[in-house]
Amino acid sequence: MAGIGFGGGTGGKGGAGSEPPQAFARHAMIQEVRGYWEALRQGDTLPSRADIDPRGIKGALTGAFLIEHNTPGIGRLRIAGMNFTDFLGMDARGMPLSALFDPLAWPRLADALDQMVQRPAILDMQLEAEAGPGRPALLARMLLLPLRRDETRSAMSLGCLALPPLSAPPAGRMMIRHLRADPVLPSHLRAVPHARARLASFAESPAPEFRVKPSPAARPYLRLVDTDPDHP
Repeated sequence: MAGIGFGGGTGGKGGAGSEPPQAFARHAMIQEVRGYWEALRQGDTLPSRADIDPRGIKGALTGAFLIEHNTPGIGRLRIAGMNFTDFLGMDARGMPLSALFDPLAWPRLADALDQMVQRPAILDMQLEAEAGPGRPALLARMLLLPLRRDETRSAMSLGCLALPPLSAPPAGRMMIRHLRADPVLPSHLRAVPHARARLASFAESPAPEFRVKPSPAARPYLRLVDTDPDHP
């Protein structure tokens, strides 16, 4: 992918609506990136950054992006499509992914990024930005897919930010309405529906139901999770 960026398109000119055709287009963009990533996998091996060719996701270039994980809980944008420019009102390259999110969402995003890199896992997020004068709330979807780490690079991931057309940056940053983290399945399980269903039912538990406790003995970005609501 050297020398090729995710430009592709100039963004939309309409309002931040959520009509069914727009929702379908956002879903199709996410599915295109997910399908391309799955097709690049060889057995149980994750794709690498060098495997990614923008021509393989030409229908999703406005939302496609690459982030680098140099620091636990942080993903820095190395390549970002025009959806980022439309949302932020500026070039997003070099910025942390958290720049799109309200500060209240940063801890949950950081935990999810760590989970994606360490497990590894696939992240699928339903996002919402608050309404502004004359503008409804903005609904969006973000997909993050882990890439194979090589000897010369930090961990990286491929993603897609699917937005409705924007005439102006939204009034606020994104909040996470729902976050799903699916473990990357080995090849012998990817075609087994009941195995996928069991993993999905586990991953769909909303994050707020869990109480997070710091672990003094662990590295700062590791957490112990208490799932017993009756435990003091």
